[in-house]
Amino acid sequence: MTKRLFRSVCILAALLFVSAPFVFSQSITTADAVGVITDSSGAVVPGATVTIRSLESGEVRTVTADGQGQYRFPLMKPGDFIVSASAKGLKSNLNKITLLVGQEQEVNIAMNAQGTNTIIEVTSEAPIVQAENANLESNFNQQQVQNVPWRAAI
Repeated sequence: MTKRLFRSVCILAALLFVSAPFVFSQSITTADAVGVITDSSGAVVPGATVTIRSLESGEVRTVTADGQGQYRFPLMKPGDFIVSASAKGLKSNLNKITLLVGQEQEVNIAMNAQGTNTIIEVTSEAPIVQAENANLESNFNQQQVQNVPWRAAI
């Protein structure tokens, strides 16, 4: 009876040992988004703020890129997301990505110079225009009238 019990325990232990990786591999239910932030010249942008927004739930997460311009969003629920980055004087386009279960999606972001908005307001008074007729009217003082050449060529 002892040999039989020992053999049953050994078989049970072997089955548990063999099936353990399959049990743990089924527990992965998240994905990661990673990448590098660069500027238009290809230089890394350390300290850039990277934002990811879920298109399904609207959840927003923000991280800061490290000294090599790298960022990581770990343990994200699978789905569709918009990723963008910003830094002083720089901005990126919106990047749409799809995260799948158990995958690490690489999204490298190139940032462009951010334009500044300047509003220039010009005001001026327009000269009075007579829209009713095409006559032009001018006023002359006495000195101007005296200086007019009156002699006509004969």
